[in-house]
Amino acid sequence: MSGHTDVVPVSKGWSSDPFVATIKNNKLYGRGSCDMKGFIACTLAYAHIFKESNLDRDLHFCYTFDEETACIGAPLLIEELKKRNIKNGICIIGEPTKMKIIDAHKGMNEYTIHFGGLAGHSSKPHLGVSAVEYASRYVNKLLEIREELKKKRS
Repeated sequence: MSGHTDVVPVSKGWSSDPFVATIKNNKLYGRGSCDMKGFIACTLAYAHIFKESNLDRDLHFCYTFDEETACIGAPLLIEELKKRNIKNGICIIGEPTKMKIIDAHKGMNEYTIHFGGLAGHSSKPHLGVSAVEYASRYVNKLLEIREELKKKRS
């Protein structure tokens, strides 16, 4: 059972105090009341039931931190699982999905790209290299790829 314990920074637009759990129309409002915090509470509340359930494998509770901003908790968890030789099994992650089972993750990659140019005069553009031009080509290609990927998803 896995989830992250951190929450996104508080933004504007709250109609109630985000640091106070408030119930309105049978819904709980407050910072962290959705996302994974409810899932984490449920897994801990059922820990005694899991303990009595005669499972045929160990059940691990893995709660990470700093997944909303720097995303450093999961890599640290993976290293810890390796140290403990925990490598087989099923992972249930408590993201809110409107009660639909999601059996994959969209993934994420981050890159830092630097573009360099060659100074030139506007009267002789062929003697220079525009870093802005090549950067814009790169961004446009990423946008094309995004559209292709959107067509592939089910």
